[in-house]
Amino acid sequence: MEPKSPLEYKPDYVVCVCMGVTHADIKAAIARGDRTFKQLQNNLLVGMGCSSCHAEVHQILDNHRDS
Repeated sequence: MEPKSPLEYKPDYVVCVCMGVTHADIKAAIARGDRTFKQLQNNLLVGMGCSSCHAEVHQILDNHRDS
């Protein structure tokens, strides 16, 4: 069994500080059907500020696709 990401234990971890989007918000959006970065941007406004979270948001999407 592969170990869980530490973020799984901190669902309130803020991924996108500019827009206040948490790891849990992103996972919930993915569960509702968002499958691309653009969909997450449109629905959560994630990554619309300074863009420093782009790599992490893409990683969360990639991890979801791999699971």
